[in-house]
Amino acid sequence: MIRTIISDIGNVLSGFTWYDFYKSKGYSEEMVERLAKATVKSDAWKEYDRGVLSEEEIYCKRSGAGRRPLQNAGKRPRHHEAI
Repeated sequence: MIRTIISDIGNVLSGFTWYDFYKSKGYSEEMVERLAKATVKSDAWKEYDRGVLSEEEIYCKRSGAGRRPLQNAGKRPRHHEAI
């Protein structure tokens, strides 16, 4: 009986090219680097990617400690979806 399935789709089953995505939106090199530092290059992103932080925890870290952001804002973007 299978009890656990572990999957990793980022650059395993599908490509995840954040740099190309940001550049395709017309951002300058400086802005791409700023966006990367705030997202994919951040410690919080790495912990989220490892499954250590939940979706809600990652939003709280980005918006300020102890706050519950976007509580009534509708669907939140999933990991690796364009924001």
